[in-house]
Amino acid sequence: MTEESGAPGAEAVDTLANLANPILNSPYEPPARHFEIMGKGPTGRILPGRRSSESFIPIPPSKKRPKDQSEHLFDEAEFTALNEQKRDNSLINDLRKEVDKWRELGYQGARPLTKQLLQHWADPDRENRVLFAQREAAETAIYLYEVGARAKAKDLGYQDWRHRLEPPNTEHNSGLPRVALKMATGTGKTVVMAMLIAWQTLNAVGSRGAKDYTRRFLIVAPGITIRDRLQVLQPNAPDNYYDARGIVPPALRRELNKAEVKVVNYHQFLLRERREFRDVAKKTKEILAASEDTSQFKETPEDMVTRVLRDWARPKSPQIMVLNDEAHHCYQDAPREVPGEKADRQDTERNQEARVWFKGLQAIQAKVGIKNIFDLSATPYYLKGSGYKEGEIFPWVVSDFSLMDAIESGIVKVPRLPVNDDAESDTVTYLNLWEQLKGDMPASRGKNKVESAADWVVPGALEGALNSLYRSYEHEFRRWEALPEDRRDTPPVFIVVCNNMTVSKLVFELIGGYETYDDDGASAGWVPGRYELFNNVENGAPMARPNTIIVDSEHDHRGLRADRVR
Repeated sequence: MTEESGAPGAEAVDTLANLANPILNSPYEPPARHFEIMGKGPTGRILPGRRSSESFIPIPPSKKRPKDQSEHLFDEAEFTALNEQKRDNSLINDLRKEVDKWRELGYQGARPLTKQLLQHWADPDRENRVLFAQREAAETAIYLYEVGARAKAKDLGYQDWRHRLEPPNTEHNSGLPRVALKMATGTGKTVVMAMLIAWQTLNAVGSRGAKDYTRRFLIVAPGITIRDRLQVLQPNAPDNYYDARGIVPPALRRELNKAEVKVVNYHQFLLRERREFRDVAKKTKEILAASEDTSQFKETPEDMVTRVLRDWARPKSPQIMVLNDEAHHCYQDAPREVPGEKADRQDTERNQEARVWFKGLQAIQAKVGIKNIFDLSATPYYLKGSGYKEGEIFPWVVSDFSLMDAIESGIVKVPRLPVNDDAESDTVTYLNLWEQLKGDMPASRGKNKVESAADWVVPGALEGALNSLYRSYEHEFRRWEALPEDRRDTPPVFIVVCNNMTVSKLVFELIGGYETYDDDGASAGWVPGRYELFNNVENGAPMARPNTIIVDSEHDHRGLRADRVR
């Protein structure tokens, strides 16, 4: 099937063959081609140049639906029929053009140490090359705060883009100096954090303009597991990224040890009970407070900041840079409600957590001062119930390397959607799997909670999706297994993401096997998992080395090496 494209420069090729092998660009260079995207996704046509940054905002579905939606042409109007509205991210696209020009001109206007780093990262002959997605994010941040902000920027033909960020930060962030870098999952956000830390530290130590830079970095993560993983950003850690990824030239490596890095999870921003009242009974506190309000026994925001920052004394001017990992979990109280939008319990809890994170940063800003905040996320969008329109991109996002960019550059794997193998067509039966499942899934608490896979009636849609994806996985695993040992890299991995820990435990038992018990609570034996390659039970007992693990806040298997599990 060959189709001609009306777009200038579009390639007239077999579109199905293109989609079967979607890598169009080098992972180390700016994207030079991209797939055309229409209402139902990539068409297979290849267009020249870089894809513009766009957002797709959900809109309420029309009560009057077309009789036959297939009759509609997939043009701009089709996004409305599909309950999405396309919006151009003008700030990102405009700034991207100027950073591209700056890169082509050899980073003119950058300070000498900064230029040395930029050239080091761009070096095509280095052993451990930096991905373009990582370079672009770091370059954009550096351009904003070092090049465009300098007095001679206008003389060089550059703009100070910070004025474009002031209104959204005033409206959305109560003045916090936030800048967001959007990077698809798998493109290396942690490497970018290391690059930004190196840029700031080396200039703070060795530049005449040291007052413009800092050596203190507060890294905030959404949970304990990510917090622990980010310890690689400590310059003296045995497995630090600066050495493992060659972030700085060897001659500058020693200076990097002068960076002070704190890695915390946002839960540390919660106001804890003051130490002197921790052992006092709740009833006693209520009596002392003469009411049920015992907040006076908790830390003040200033106390919390002192605890989190500990030995960091207040500088004469703000000298702390904050790096927010998975920053879509951080936003302020909603100024309004979106008409017709109702948040469920999970949305409400998520929004409450976001505000704890945000208020923690506000407290740090008030007590110590924050130089700037860099947000890193694959999905920097407002969530349902946030008070902003669901799916609206954070207006302080300045760069965007999307999932499609990452796929077309060969950085991340192509996601697969399960199909019903028993159907007569190749329709993606499980495209909206959650919509089919959510009414049949067990509750995380209450009378409808299911404790064991032995008592769980697996929904047909879930069973069909798992069966379909397992067959695809088995085919890929056998192909990997047949390779000579010296040609094998990391084996393929099968990941199941669940909506709560009750469901994750049940799916884990379904896949890997589980223990049964008699009426007295004694062990009655082990039931093998449903899928051979994922099964954890052998000869009636759990295997010493499991094929399947479960990881959530109640089950932590970080001690297992990733290459020992499927």
